[in-house]
Amino acid sequence: MAALTPTSADAQLLSWLSSKGASFPKIQFPALHPTKMYRCALATEAIESGEHMVRVPYECMVCAPTCLASPGDALGAVLRDLWQGKLLSGDPLLAVCMCREVVKGEESEFHPYFRFLLEGEPPGTIQRWGEAELAELQNKAMGGRVRSRNEDEENMHRRAVRVVTAHAENMEREFNSVDAEEVRKQLTQITLPLYKWSWHIIQARAFGRRIPWSALVPMADCLNHANVCVRYGLDSVGGGGRVGGAVGSTIDPPPGGFFVQYPSKGNCYAAGEEVMNSYGRRSNDHLMLDYGFCLEDNEWERVSCRVSIGGGGPGDELYGKRKRALQANGINTAVRTLKLSRGAFCKEGVLFFRVANLEDEELDAGQSGAAPLAAGVVSWGNELRALSGILGALRSLNAEEWVTTAEEDERLLEEIGARGDNGGRLHAAVCYRLQRKRIVGDNVDKLERAWELVSMLGEGGRKAEEAGEKLGGE
Repeated sequence: MAALTPTSADAQLLSWLSSKGASFPKIQFPALHPTKMYRCALATEAIESGEHMVRVPYECMVCAPTCLASPGDALGAVLRDLWQGKLLSGDPLLAVCMCREVVKGEESEFHPYFRFLLEGEPPGTIQRWGEAELAELQNKAMGGRVRSRNEDEENMHRRAVRVVTAHAENMEREFNSVDAEEVRKQLTQITLPLYKWSWHIIQARAFGRRIPWSALVPMADCLNHANVCVRYGLDSVGGGGRVGGAVGSTIDPPPGGFFVQYPSKGNCYAAGEEVMNSYGRRSNDHLMLDYGFCLEDNEWERVSCRVSIGGGGPGDELYGKRKRALQANGINTAVRTLKLSRGAFCKEGVLFFRVANLEDEELDAGQSGAAPLAAGVVSWGNELRALSGILGALRSLNAEEWVTTAEEDERLLEEIGARGDNGGRLHAAVCYRLQRKRIVGDNVDKLERAWELVSMLGEGGRKAEEAGEKLGGE
């Protein structure tokens, strides 16, 4: 098993977790992947499906109940009151709590964990990439999402400071229970960079769907991602809370309880194998925005293609008929975004373009197109027009942005691998854009084969029966 010398921050974190009663007896962390040579967690023994592989005490979880159990200062008292009144909750509250713990330094109960986070690699989100690096994605929309996220985080920081300040002033005025000036001084230490760092940590590492609060869980959040079956939860919840998405404002974690994490549904790990977590059904867009990496063959990846039936000007009767035909077939808009995936035929797109290419006589014959569309092919001519329409849309998709071909990207990945830079940003960007091109290319191949078969059917004669058999095979 590949050895990796722990840093002093690693050692302090592991020692702290052990002293609190955390256990992960069959996991070596940190470790070096035996073939890909990146930092990971490895199984020292076989881990069976359903076996608890990580157990972390409640008091080691960074969440509202643990951070605010003993407020300790003016800011803590205000945050606890906001939380209990549900005036500030979820990830925005956790981000402020994290900032407060970081500012405490060694006085924080979670200091070993925050030292580990601060001295380790920062969250890999592409929000930290430069313009030239973002351009390598060959997707301008992602650049727009990065800018939007940056603006959102600035607004969230301003709102958090404003809400906390106003509540402190109210508590001082109404109850004389806090010093509002002291709270304002503490808030000056929660800078925008610190808030953004906390927010990125939450997006990259926090658990929340199956527990009552958004929470960071040391060690459980150190496992890398794969599309595998992994479950987590709390072995018990106090104060009337329930496991499974509850939002708690008065739930305090009882002593002696644990967060548990385990492989499920047949997933298991052999000795020496990397132990993985699943971050959820994440597209590569999501993975790049939150983590800065993507999967080379991601089953959840989709490519969007925006299409419309065209026309729509004043007095355009044909447009109105086509729009009604769409509605008759369950499509309630004349503009639609198709979600393309690899290995699946884009039936939705073909249906849409059938309507977009219906002629007056075809619409009239089918009572606004409902009957023939529901049954399938309207006419061989319409089918050819529909297939040509969607092929044109896909072939022009990202034509200006995709300045390299899939073949060129494959060669570039080989060159990057030969340089040993598989963990770099260029590698991630090329993997990202290559999978998008493969998805579109796969859809184009299927549609071209369908076009050829429909063309044969349209010729009639002996070829019709032969083509029909082939079309059924597709």
